[in-house]
Amino acid sequence: GTQKERHKQVLTRLTRLRRADLTLETKAYIAMTAGITKALYGCHTYMVGERYFEQLRSGIAEALLGDHHNIQSHLACMVLDKTLVDPEFWIIKQAVVAARQFLLNAPHATCKLFFRMAAQNSARYNHICGPAMALGAYLAKVGWQITRDGALHGLEHQTFHLLTSNLEDVFSALEISWMEHVAMHIATRKGMRHVPPIDRHATVKVFQ
Repeated sequence: GTQKERHKQVLTRLTRLRRADLTLETKAYIAMTAGITKALYGCHTYMVGERYFEQLRSGIAEALLGDHHNIQSHLACMVLDKTLVDPEFWIIKQAVVAARQFLLNAPHATCKLFFRMAAQNSARYNHICGPAMALGAYLAKVGWQITRDGALHGLEHQTFHLLTSNLEDVFSALEISWMEHVAMHIATRKGMRHVPPIDRHATVKVFQ
C-alpha cells in the first residue's frame, strides 16, 4: 500500500496496542517492529511530512503510557526502551544506511553526483526529491551537513565519512545530536527551559 495507507493502518494498530494488557517492553517492541518500520518503509528516499512523524510519535507514546496530556512524545520514543527509537531518528539512520549501501557499489561518477545533490542543503522543502537530497535534508534536521566529498560534519566539529567511517560511531554521534534536538524541543514547552541534553542509555536503564 501507499505510505498514507500504511500510516493509517499503523495508527489504528497503535490505538489497539494502548488497550492491550502487555508489558512496556513488549509494547515498545511491537511499536518498533509493527509500527515504525511498517509505516515508514522506503520513506528514507524522500522527505516525509512532519505531521506523519508527529502522529506516529503521539500514537506510540499513548500506546506505551496511556492518554496523558503532559506526555513528551519526543522523549518517550527515545528513553522508555532500548528497542524503540523516535520514528524521525529511525528514518535519518535509514537514509544513511541506504545511501552507504548504494554508493559502496556505485561508480565514482555516480558517487560524485550523489554527494553534490546531497550537499544542496539550501533546497526548499518541496523541491527536495530523490534519496541524495533527502539524505542531506534529514541530516540537517540534527544540525549535520554532508559535503561534496561525502564527509559528514556533525556537532562539536565531529567529522565522519559516509563511506569509510564505522557506522556504529556515526550512529552514536547522530544519537547524541538527536537527543540534543529532543532537549531543545522540550525546552520550548512552558516552564521547561534550559533542559540539558539527555543521556539516552542511562535513562533507558532506569525503566528496565
